Amino acid sequence: MDTRQNFQLTPRAILLAALAVFAFLQSVYPLISFDTWWHLKAGQYMWETRAIAYHDVFTYTIYGKPWLTFEWLAQVIFYGVYKGGGIAGLILFKASLAVLILWGMVLAARRSSSVVLWMLFAAAFIIMRDALRERPQLFTYLFAVVYAAALRRSWKPGLLLLPVLQVLWANLHGVAGVIGLCLVLTYAIFDKELSTGMRVYLAAGCAAGTLLSPHTWHVYAYLYTFFAQGFRHLVSEYLPPQLILWYFPFYVLSAVIVISFALPGKRKLTDIVVVLGTLAAALAANRNIPVFLMLSAPVAAERFSGLLYCGGAALRARSFLLAGAARKALAGTLAAVFLFASFWCLRTPLDFQKLFPFRLGFGNPCMYAAEFISYCDGLGLKGNLFNDYDFGGYLIWRLWPERKVFVDGRLVEFGEPFIRAAQRYNYPEVWARLESEYNFTAAVVSNFHDYMSSLLDSRRDWILVYWDDDSLVYLKNVPGNNGLIKRFAYTVLRPGSPDYGYLLEYPRKRVLAELDRALALAPQSVKARRMKEFVEGQK
Repeated sequence: MDTRQNFQLTPRAILLAALAVFAFLQSVYPLISFDTWWHLKAGQYMWETRAIAYHDVFTYTIYGKPWLTFEWLAQVIFYGVYKGGGIAGLILFKASLAVLILWGMVLAARRSSSVVLWMLFAAAFIIMRDALRERPQLFTYLFAVVYAAALRRSWKPGLLLLPVLQVLWANLHGVAGVIGLCLVLTYAIFDKELSTGMRVYLAAGCAAGTLLSPHTWHVYAYLYTFFAQGFRHLVSEYLPPQLILWYFPFYVLSAVIVISFALPGKRKLTDIVVVLGTLAAALAANRNIPVFLMLSAPVAAERFSGLLYCGGAALRARSFLLAGAARKALAGTLAAVFLFASFWCLRTPLDFQKLFPFRLGFGNPCMYAAEFISYCDGLGLKGNLFNDYDFGGYLIWRLWPERKVFVDGRLVEFGEPFIRAAQRYNYPEVWARLESEYNFTAAVVSNFHDYMSSLLDSRRDWILVYWDDDSLVYLKNVPGNNGLIKRFAYTVLRPGSPDYGYLLEYPRKRVLAELDRALALAPQSVKARRMKEFVEGQK
């Protein structure tokens, strides 16, 4: 039997393959998330101890206090992937899940017959691409589209599996598992096509599934604390999307999705509730934008496809667009567009990456600062380390257990007053209180915010000893640090300052010597080169 006769290269197969390559290539970008690192270290800790972490071990500020590790299973999986494949393995694992997520979106659309409308999925994916990072949210995105596909298509085997998947969700990204429960309850309440028995099974099974984790009902207490104490106002990803160019594609696609409900055709109440509910969540916090797009794009694609079934002219247009060779040609054209867009977005100015665009490394902003601190530890640096909120994750990965950090990417565990203070360390009264309470003798702060290091630059008892375009390291002028300060101190430069005019107050030779030393340590530093050009350009 000639198996070739059973294989047909349909337009749908062409587009599914193209979307897979598109999603994969779009997702192969450097590991840049701050939080990935403490998730990895938590996974390593649990992997090696064979026990779930219930108390903090990474910081000196809340050491020993209760820690709700509701992402424990995702953290262990990530570390297992890293252990087997390193950073490249993590990125490829993320890219593979991205393919499944995009395929899940396509599957959730019960009808999307026009190949043109598949561009809607690609557009949605491009908008949410940056949210697909090596964090437990990846599993939430995957489970969300799986739930949507099973519920929207009323696929009985899938529906029967949802309570089991809910248990997995509760352990992979426990707090976000509430999304799955809300989806199930929406269909249990509003979808009249489901039998009464199935509604009860889904609602009861998934409700019980959210509790089948080491933390049981405490995930709900965590959610209550998070919202009651106002943590969502302290982290950028929990803030509403702003009216700026960056969010313009999101607003346009949101309008397209909402307009789709004005098209002719039956409107399902469950679709309306899901789309409007997730849109409200996305407008309340930009972190929710990916979930909105994943659950709403299939609905819009399905409704636009319905236009092709309305009226004789539309039917004739459909027969022309979707007939035989024309469908394959159009699918092939879209496939080429997807692939071209993928490689275009992967472009980079680095010469070697023009030939090899896949970026399987990482670009953590405080990587070199962590290396410097590690080096200083070897030279006898003592005392506690203060660190910027964003930097805690990588410092944990690089320095723990030899050194504990001040703060990392967790929120509820630290408490709202502490997080607020940690983010306002540039206020003199806040710094004085923190320094008095925690007695730190070294500090790693960011060099990409609005001169957050201005306070340390103004203090004679804190000395800059390392800097690059992303981070700065200061040591306190105490007896134990004298040798390190004498060896590494920058006595002139204030790299965080946006104004270079102060450099003219010092001898030109002295300034250039410090800039040359900075460039020797960080040759790619754009700021150091600009400062040097400024000084050399003065008469």
